This record gives sequence, C-alpha cells and structure tokens, in this order.
Amino acid sequence: MKLRNKVLQFYWYAWLFLLCSTATGAEEIDATITWRQKTVLSTPVSGVIKTINVSPGAVVNKDDVLLQLDDRVFKETLEEAKAQLERMRLLEEEAQRELERTLELYDQTLIADHEKQMAIIARADAAAKHQAARAALAKAQMDMDYSAIRAPYDAVVIKQHAQLGQTIASLTIIAPLLEVAERGMMSANVLVTGGTVGKLEIGAAAKVQVGGKTYNGTIEAIGLDPVTDKSNRYEVKVSFSTQGKILRAGQSAKVVLP
Repeated sequence: MKLRNKVLQFYWYAWLFLLCSTATGAEEIDATITWRQKTVLSTPVSGVIKTINVSPGAVVNKDDVLLQLDDRVFKETLEEAKAQLERMRLLEEEAQRELERTLELYDQTLIADHEKQMAIIARADAAAKHQAARAALAKAQMDMDYSAIRAPYDAVVIKQHAQLGQTIASLTIIAPLLEVAERGMMSANVLVTGGTVGKLEIGAAAKVQVGGKTYNGTIEAIGLDPVTDKSNRYEVKVSFSTQGKILRAGQSAKVVLP
C-alpha cells in the first residue's frame, strides 16, 4: 500500500509539473551575457595625447572628458578663425555700402554700367569670403571639441589603447583610443529553434538569471536569419538592467523566455 501511494504521489507531482510548464509556456535556455551597447572611441583630429583621465573599470558620466589632446594649436586656430570672421564681416558691410552708393550714382546716370557690375561683383565676393570665414570658424570649433574625447553616455571604461604622449595621426588612420560600455545595462544572447522564435515578440518580458540572481529583461532583437546556413537556430537578444550590480561580459546565464 505504501509503495502504491508513493507511485501515485510521484505521478501526481509529475502531472502537476507538466501542467504548470504548459500553462506558463516558459522556456529556460543557457546564455552568455554581453554589453548592451559598446563604443570604440577615437578622434578625427591629429595631435599628441596630453592627459588620460580614466582606466579600465572606471565609471563615468555622459560628457565626462576621458582623454585630452594637447589643445594649444586648436585654441590658436580657433582664435584666428574668430578674428578672420570679424574682418570678413566688416568687409562685407563696407562692400554693401559701396554697392548702395554705386547704385545711387548709376540711377543718376553719373557712372557707366561697368562700374555698377564691378560693385555687384565686389559685394558678392565679400559675402562669399564672409561665408567661408563662418565655415572656417565652425571647423575650428569642431576640431577644438574633438581634441577632447568625452563619454557618449553613462558608461564604464572597458579598454584603454591610448598612452600619454602618443601621437595621433588621424589623417592617416583612425586609431582606437578607449572602449566604453553602457553602464547598468547588459544583454543576454540566446539561440532558439525555429519553432520557438516564431512565438516571440520584440518588447516582450523575459527573465535573465546570472550568479543566482534573477533580473527582469526585455526582448530587444529577434534574428530573422539562422545563425548558420545549416542551422535551425535563431539569435534572440534580451536586454536587462543590472540593478546597480557589476556584471562582466562573458558570464554564463540562463534566460527564461515567455
């Protein structure tokens, strides 16, 4: 009788487990976590690295200066561009006044058509030079801004390629200087079968289990092509907040899909 009761109890729990699994439709899959967003930072301008304010593992806020080139030449070029712009502005204003005087004289038939055309050309030339000076100032300001590498978002520094005193020749090649990853957000990438992937939707809730802790996640991307030509597996990306906990790319995880 006791053996019979144990057998009945076993089948009861087995049936209950299958019932719950069918009701929830949940599927637990092995995964590896990675950065939700990672950026390699560099600069389009050339110069010598003056300061590096961070190292791998540093936590930074958006717009913090992470690396600074020697900016003395950039500052001088910017000031020169400002002065040139002011000079071109004054020359354009004078060319406009001269054109107005010439047109008055032309209306009074005191000068020939040639003088009028020359004044019009001079006014157009001054306007073009003024516009070129504005463009030169904008470029000088951009070069000045690019002499400092700033955090594109709240981030953690994951790699440092740059060294103090290193010469950056961006006209030849854009060299990676720092790598940062979005702070507080990670992704878990899993491979699912064709039968499972068709049931998933972007934006749907999912669970990510890392190191014995469960995080609430969201399905952010669903692959449309199989990972290989001979595979029936599709990549699904689940993003989740780390809730302030420090996690590292490459850690093992489990994802519970809806």
